[in-house]
Amino acid sequence: QLYPFFPPIFCRKYPLYRLLKGIYVQRSGQMIGPYWPPVRPRLRIGSLGITRGMVARLPVTGEGPDSNVAARQHALTSASIRSTGRDNLVVFRQGLRMFAAALVVVALAGCSSKSAGLPALAADDVIVAFGDSLTYGTGAEAKASYPVVLAQLIGRKVIRAGVPGEVTAQGRARLASVIEEYNPRLVIVCLGGNDMLRRVSEQEIKRNLRAMLADIQRRGIAAVLIGVPKPALLTSAPEFYAELAAEFNIPYEGKIVTSVLYKSEYKSDAIHPNAEGYRKIAEAIAELLRKSGAV
Repeated sequence: QLYPFFPPIFCRKYPLYRLLKGIYVQRSGQMIGPYWPPVRPRLRIGSLGITRGMVARLPVTGEGPDSNVAARQHALTSASIRSTGRDNLVVFRQGLRMFAAALVVVALAGCSSKSAGLPALAADDVIVAFGDSLTYGTGAEAKASYPVVLAQLIGRKVIRAGVPGEVTAQGRARLASVIEEYNPRLVIVCLGGNDMLRRVSEQEIKRNLRAMLADIQRRGIAAVLIGVPKPALLTSAPEFYAELAAEFNIPYEGKIVTSVLYKSEYKSDAIHPNAEGYRKIAEAIAELLRKSGAV
């Protein structure tokens, strides 16, 4: 089939159209497509010296004084169509290879995120929930805080070691005394929100959290990290939380706090959950502990 004229929407400056319609092939700055199946030919105007005028003058038969010229023109046109079809097939196969490679990368990333495990906790092992007001339970009664609800869900003793308003530097200084007091088998770290509210740099927050996680592991204690979102309208937990979890090979929950604080029915104020919100956080952490083999 011959397409001597191309609508403007086939131009390179319409990326959304190209994205929606499928695969295109670029030749000499002109977009040829869309096409499916990938070997379906499209005539490329300007290829091998072919012009729109030549296409318009192609004879139906080989009769007439110009039959030899027309035959050559027809041969050139057919060669262009076959060449374009082969090029399209090559591009399609290359696209398939890139797609397969992307799937492999995603699969490996998923495997690596599941590799972080925890030692199984005995019935009398102690867990310390270490953090700020999110751990303390600001916005709800003490019995509705996530450490208390988590203890009920997993059947283990969970210490509520949260200090409202605490920043990571203060938590770093307090951590050793808490560990020495309760001798935990597992520490759940949820800090950083107050730092971000006070515009502490991400580098400093990450440095303090790294020091705490290193201290916990140096003592032979397992750790879990909880990500806290940045204070913004549309936000999520900063990347350094996931980077630290990967660095120390520990389980990480980076979505639940953001998810809770996005829904008004789960909040007591702009930055704190209510009782139902804390239950959602506890349920997410309990599920993470089960997947990690701790309970």
